[in-house]
Amino acid sequence: MHPVLKFGVMFGVTLLLALPLPNFTRSDENVLVATTTSTENSGLLHYLAPKITAALGFSPRFIITGSGKALRLGMNRDVDLVWVHDEAGENTFMTAGHGLRREKIMYNRFVLGGPVADPASVRTASGILEALQRIQDTQSLFVSRGDDSGTHRRERALWRVLNAEHPVLAGAPLDWYRELGSGMGATLNTAMAMRAYTLVDEATWLRRNDQTHFAALFTGDVLLRNPYSLIVVAETGRKAATDKAQRLSDWLISPIGQNTISAYRIDGQQGFFALGKH
Repeated sequence: MHPVLKFGVMFGVTLLLALPLPNFTRSDENVLVATTTSTENSGLLHYLAPKITAALGFSPRFIITGSGKALRLGMNRDVDLVWVHDEAGENTFMTAGHGLRREKIMYNRFVLGGPVADPASVRTASGILEALQRIQDTQSLFVSRGDDSGTHRRERALWRVLNAEHPVLAGAPLDWYRELGSGMGATLNTAMAMRAYTLVDEATWLRRNDQTHFAALFTGDVLLRNPYSLIVVAETGRKAATDKAQRLSDWLISPIGQNTISAYRIDGQQGFFALGKH
């Protein structure tokens, strides 16, 4: 089976799932966007799809993956646009000349989810670092995406701030810490099933939460702010696709696009907040 698997077609926008993309051929007219599992798991892409097509007259194709892999696809010039949430990785990408332009588009926040019983008492922590320290001290089960996504990179950054030589960063086997190598939705489902703690973006949490046994236990910390950016990839050799990527980026950061993103609701709650130019 080809490594690129069609995940589904909704409202004329194709969602593709899997990496890498060797020998993937397509017309220069098609614009291919590498974006995160959280934009798909949250329902945002399905909500935006018909609006993008109606406004621009074309349907982008989305590869759903983690931010790290999305940026690597951009470095390899396999896609025309990346839509990610990894500020350090984005800075490196731009400094290396892989991007024509980078635009801030939206943000939400990460939440620390876990079992309602809260064996590590993270609800009363003064900050996310103390919450993680309590999980470690009590050896309460924690599941990590472990997939080099933006969420995984943020989680590792938090452990690094807590302890620059934390055993989690060294990949040491730990009874209480499990790396799954999974997307956000699958990781959240596993955490719920195992009654484990996990770091999850708020929009995915709102879409999939089961508050009977699992809850968003800690949210209030500036370190949990989760901004997303769009980067138009440089020098792909597909001018028509690059032009469409520019148009798509322009529309998403325009007042209409930003208001459209801000209007997205999950069970009546705002999933993402606009960050682009107005």
